[in-house]
Amino acid sequence: MQVNNEPLRIKEVEGDSIELKITPGAFPILYQRKMYELVHLSGMTEQQAKDYLENNAFILELFSDIGTGIFAVEAEATAMTPIHNPYTGMIVPNDNLPEVEPDPLKFLDTSIGLLQDMSGDLRIQVYDKYDFSIDHMGYLEEAIELIDETVDKLNEINLTEEREKREKSKAETEQI
Repeated sequence: MQVNNEPLRIKEVEGDSIELKITPGAFPILYQRKMYELVHLSGMTEQQAKDYLENNAFILELFSDIGTGIFAVEAEATAMTPIHNPYTGMIVPNDNLPEVEPDPLKFLDTSIGLLQDMSGDLRIQVYDKYDFSIDHMGYLEEAIELIDETVDKLNEINLTEEREKREKSKAETEQI
């Protein structure tokens, strides 16, 4: 068997998946939440929602991020929206999504959040657990790369122009 040790990426070719049948016995909390969604947000009657859950399974795509863990996402979502790796918070590259013009301010916000998370994780390891091992160099190298990438992006954008675009878009939305 050939080992796939490539970085995590959602590709057009289907990967591993499982069918999840949501029943009140096996998944009581999930069942209650899905029932609420179907009745209150989708407009089904309670009986229609019960019948729907009884007769349909949800397809979950399975992902394995080497070194961090396994997670699942509803298959439908992988074709419609960016998926975040729950272990790293990073968006998983997805070949199924159309190309979107990057939002520099969102990139900046994401970068700042990731740096704060890294700082917190490192603080916990070093100060709370008294772990001063060299293993934390990976955190620092990752943080330096993220800072360099963020500074490069900041040098590429005109923040005043981006703010004006957002204000114009907001004003147009409010008029509707």
